[in-house]
Amino acid sequence: MKRWQIAGLALLAGLVALAGCGKRAAEEPAADAKSTAPEKMQVRLGEATEVTADETLAVTGSIFAATDVNIAAKIPGRVVAIGADDGARVGAGRVLVQLDSRAAQADLRRARGALSSARAAYEKVRLNQALVETSADTGLRQAQADVSAARARLAQASEAAKLASTRSGSQGVDIAQADLAVESSRSRLEQARKSLEMTRSKADTDLTGATAAVAQAQSAVQQAQVAVGQAETALQLAESTTSSNLENARQAVVAAQNSLQILETGARSQEKAQAQSQVSAAQAALTTAQIEYDRAKNLFEHGAVAKAALDGATLVLQTRKEALQQAQQALSLVNEGPRSEQVRIAQAQLAQAQEQQRLLSGTRDKELTLRRQDLERAREGVSTAKEGVKQAQANLTAATTAKAQVPIAEQNVAQAEQGLSQAEQAARLAKAGVGQAEIARQEVIAAQKAVAAAEERLRQARQAAYSTPRINREDILALLGQVRQAEAAVSAASVAVSDHVVVAPLPGSIAEKKVEVGEVVNPGQTLYRLVSDGMVRFDALVPEEKVRFVNVGSSVAVKVDAVPDEQFVGRVIEILPAADLRSRTFTVKVGVPNVSGRLREGMFARGQITVQRNRKSIRVPAEAVVSRQDRSFVVRLEGANRAVPTEVTTGAQHGASIELLSGQILPGDRVITEGAATIEQETTVEVITDQPAAATPEKQSGSTAVK
Repeated sequence: MKRWQIAGLALLAGLVALAGCGKRAAEEPAADAKSTAPEKMQVRLGEATEVTADETLAVTGSIFAATDVNIAAKIPGRVVAIGADDGARVGAGRVLVQLDSRAAQADLRRARGALSSARAAYEKVRLNQALVETSADTGLRQAQADVSAARARLAQASEAAKLASTRSGSQGVDIAQADLAVESSRSRLEQARKSLEMTRSKADTDLTGATAAVAQAQSAVQQAQVAVGQAETALQLAESTTSSNLENARQAVVAAQNSLQILETGARSQEKAQAQSQVSAAQAALTTAQIEYDRAKNLFEHGAVAKAALDGATLVLQTRKEALQQAQQALSLVNEGPRSEQVRIAQAQLAQAQEQQRLLSGTRDKELTLRRQDLERAREGVSTAKEGVKQAQANLTAATTAKAQVPIAEQNVAQAEQGLSQAEQAARLAKAGVGQAEIARQEVIAAQKAVAAAEERLRQARQAAYSTPRINREDILALLGQVRQAEAAVSAASVAVSDHVVVAPLPGSIAEKKVEVGEVVNPGQTLYRLVSDGMVRFDALVPEEKVRFVNVGSSVAVKVDAVPDEQFVGRVIEILPAADLRSRTFTVKVGVPNVSGRLREGMFARGQITVQRNRKSIRVPAEAVVSRQDRSFVVRLEGANRAVPTEVTTGAQHGASIELLSGQILPGDRVITEGAATIEQETTVEVITDQPAAATPEKQSGSTAVK
């Protein structure tokens, strides 16, 4: 027994000596490598964000007096409704002409459907990318936990080996305890396997269901957006049609009131005098005819004239008598006034016209209320559907995260299997009569192997975290480009739909109406002439590539150098159909209220025209943009510490951020804000986190200017 103890102590001393040599041998190269490794560049980070803002166009021009505006259509089309007649007063935004927009509405619905599909494809790729990154991070964290657990087990085994080596060899082997450890390990393995199966099954089911739910929710959003478009079109048509009908009813009431007023007032003094004058003239003509008849009769009786002369005089006399009777009857009617039946008929016609106007007004209010309620319900449907998409995406994210738990469960099974193997080995040693010291030594060896295996898995997990195949950035950028193209198509289709509605750009009176329902109009054809007062005109020049985004009625913020303390808000009232051949610009006329009278003809003015609403763009902190030889770069961070310079095209600056017009930068990318100027090629950097990173672009809606 003493020889056995001596041999065990010698073996343990040898193992300690070997471990010490190995540790020193490992530390020395590490120290040498640390001393020779180059220092990493230290940088700070910001973030690329997606911003939704209105795009504005800066223009300049002069102030002119404005009282007369020709209202024209921007596109050809057939008129289906008109909203005002000659002489009618209209407010700004009043629908004057509605063109047939069914084809444009269909194009808009198709564009919205394509946008929903493009967004769904882009979000799916982003979610898959998040799944890959989550899986890699989860594997790395699990490997780190395994290393910690293996090292703790080695420490415990080493302590147990030291304790066992100091005990006397008379202590026997506890076979029952070893068997109990085997059963316990088997139980843990069975539980780990059941947990793995449940985790795997639930993760697959939840992920499939969540993916289908996201697709259904996105389809519901698309259908709700189509319903909103239909409701908006129905509301516009209802407003146009009911306004036209109500205006016709008002004109009918005015006409009936005029007719009744004429009947109730009776003949005017001028009409009575004219009737009396006609009676007097008829009497004078009759007297003259009587004299001529008497003269012709006397001459005929003396044989001086033929009988034909007497017959002619007789006919003239009879005619003059009838004319006198008619003049006297007309005078009598003028003096008596209209008959009561005529007045009652006119009153009934007026009452009928007023009742028709009242009914049409009530019908219009009810119709517009119903259409607005339909539109509100459709918009609520869109909001509800979008909330459903958010919830479905949250469920998909949760399912994706749960899917990442499968590798953890698999690791638990592997550990349980390893524990069972070790327990069985210990039981075999115990049954073979091996003492506690040998069992402890075997445990130390097994723990050392477990540490080495865990460290190898950690190394592989770290390598996988940085080298796991990610979804190609070009593919993500291509999908994002498709989303941008689809958004532009929706914007263009929306503009095309709005072009089918011609509205009054400013309040005023209709001086001339030149269009009727059913006509086919052409671009630039004058439909109405509107006269307004209290306004001036700001003539602005718009580049030809941007004029398609400018519509009659678009809001314009106007600043005048001569009145620097005030900003005026005007609206586009007319877009001239022809461009200037030299500058390739279109003249856009803007009506600006001049209630205070401070704006005068000839003043120089500057304007901001809203040309595109809710435009999405990517912005980065201004410090992240580096200029080299007329080229701009942004350095983005890949993985944990790899800096990659990326060429970009910049747009306007908005406070602390700059808009990117092109370049392989995605929303959420980490970009270097401090230290980027010295990075000209891919390199390894060290991220400083002791101070807050540079400010990132604001994420709320705002306004962006067009260069």
